[in-house]
Amino acid sequence: METYEFPVERLDRIRDLFVFSCYTGISYVDIMKLTKDNISIGLDRNKWIISKRQKTNTPIKVPLLEPVMEMIKKYEEHPMIIVSGTLLPKITNEKLNVYLKEVAILCGIKKNLTFHMARHTFATTVTLSNGVPIETVSKQNGTYHLNIAKGLCYKGVGEKEKAIAIIENQIKLNEAEDFVGAYDYLHLGVLYLETGRFEQAIEVFEKQSQNNDLAENQYYSALAFLNLDKPTEYKSSLEKAMKLYKEGKQISDPYSNPMDKIYLEDIENQLKNASKNINDE
Repeated sequence: METYEFPVERLDRIRDLFVFSCYTGISYVDIMKLTKDNISIGLDRNKWIISKRQKTNTPIKVPLLEPVMEMIKKYEEHPMIIVSGTLLPKITNEKLNVYLKEVAILCGIKKNLTFHMARHTFATTVTLSNGVPIETVSKQNGTYHLNIAKGLCYKGVGEKEKAIAIIENQIKLNEAEDFVGAYDYLHLGVLYLETGRFEQAIEVFEKQSQNNDLAENQYYSALAFLNLDKPTEYKSSLEKAMKLYKEGKQISDPYSNPMDKIYLEDIENQLKNASKNINDE
């Protein structure tokens, strides 16, 4: 999307606003009121956006990455900027989201693209990949302040041991309060699975089953059993996963493709593998 050449300038502007939010995590309403006065030189001698969120009045302090600075420069002499005095072209939220659908179609994006997804991208990938501490993300974007989300952010950039430590600790704290999130055990179990701790993964997946059984939980349990050379349990877990999937018991997120989510094709492929293994025996 970032490099796509649109046939009309209107869609080019919409794409730029979306990408700007991806790189800064700033919401639509706060982007619309940014001016050159909001750009300052930080103690690190780099440029930062300094502002306050309209919704909560909490500070916004975001380092300007190179793509963002290029975008700001691109619109410096734009007629709309000269009139409005803002950092980027202004547009109503309604038109923004309507035009985003056109952007998605032209770029071949099948998801229902919304502006909120840009902030999700910032919180889960852009910040950590560019050396911005997760604590900054937490203060900037309250939606992702929970430690479970922090752990998943670290997983997303390959720091799985750090992710495990964070999620393990948060689950212990939650258990002490007799509370566990809907997917907490699942995410920890998948991390164990991905780091070769198959027995631990199965233990945690069993806890997930007791708390909130999901197709994903049974699917990943099956993979753990496969690695432990337990074909009967492997196939049984896959059959449970299929049943749960058809009942609609899956991870869901209205804004994005959630981490550790699976699809029907994943289960079907593993079931074929299970049947092949049994026939080979």
